[in-house]
Amino acid sequence: MASLMHLRGLARLATRNVPRITMVPRQNVAVASMIRQYHAFRPSSTAWKKKRMVIDEDDEELAAELAELEREKQEAQGLATSQSSASESTIDGANSEEAYQKLRDTILQKTRQNAAVHEYPRHTALHHLVRMVQTPEQARELPTVVAQWRSKQLPLSVLLSNRIIKTCVAQGHPEISLEMLGNREKYGLQPGQSAFRKVCTAFAKSVTPGAGAEESGESNESLEKLDSAFKLLALIPHYDSLMAGDAGLYAPLIRGSLVYGGEEGFRRAHVTFEEYSLVDAERAQDEELPSSIASQLVGAAKELQKAYESRPDYASNAKKAGELINAWSKYIKA
Repeated sequence: MASLMHLRGLARLATRNVPRITMVPRQNVAVASMIRQYHAFRPSSTAWKKKRMVIDEDDEELAAELAELEREKQEAQGLATSQSSASESTIDGANSEEAYQKLRDTILQKTRQNAAVHEYPRHTALHHLVRMVQTPEQARELPTVVAQWRSKQLPLSVLLSNRIIKTCVAQGHPEISLEMLGNREKYGLQPGQSAFRKVCTAFAKSVTPGAGAEESGESNESLEKLDSAFKLLALIPHYDSLMAGDAGLYAPLIRGSLVYGGEEGFRRAHVTFEEYSLVDAERAQDEELPSSIASQLVGAAKELQKAYESRPDYASNAKKAGELINAWSKYIKA
């Protein structure tokens, strides 16, 4: 018994001399080591204040030099970034041009005259090609591709037709849109109302101001553009899904005619306004005009009203224009 008690006493003494082991969570080990590693390099608050005081008060040249170095560093970084962006844009432009040509050639190859049905391109191929158009030269190639696409009776949705027309207008070629819209048998486009408005507005805006007041080559060119806008209006009845009396078409025609100037411009603006006033009279009382369209109409009517007021023989027309302006202004939302 005594020997057993002696052994227990020795065991207690042995355990007292063993250092205690504290378990540190694994995620805290790295943090603790970093603190120990960098703590010696952290300046005290007093040293930091002294450093700032030395730079700000006692050594202005050093502060200016540091500011100059920082500015040069920022300029170097900006230059490197701009050069990198320019090179990336050049590469992207080359890649997009290459991708466009590859897809265009693929569509033309798969829609050739003797192409088998199983070789036809995917129905989304033309949509992707139109989205890739970025230059006027590429826009001028669209009629050939669309005509060949149409010859194989591949689908041309309203969305795709609108994109084709608006892409040509965006690249400065509304005449290409007019060409494709005027030949439904060859191109088979099914545009929406917004596409017609886009083309008509583009033609009206391209008219040279005052070109009708004097006979010149520029006058003839502007008159052709104005004629193209009126031709577009005449195409509306050939598309069953479109509304013939669209104010979004009449407003740019009136403005374009007034911009053209001269007696011919005034005559066209007057006839167009009278025609739309008849269309507007047939419009249902509860049918409201869209705010943007009403705003265009009011703007065009105000310009025509000024032209009426400058001609004594058109006093009644000026009064009528004022009444319509008041009626259309109610649809304009602030």
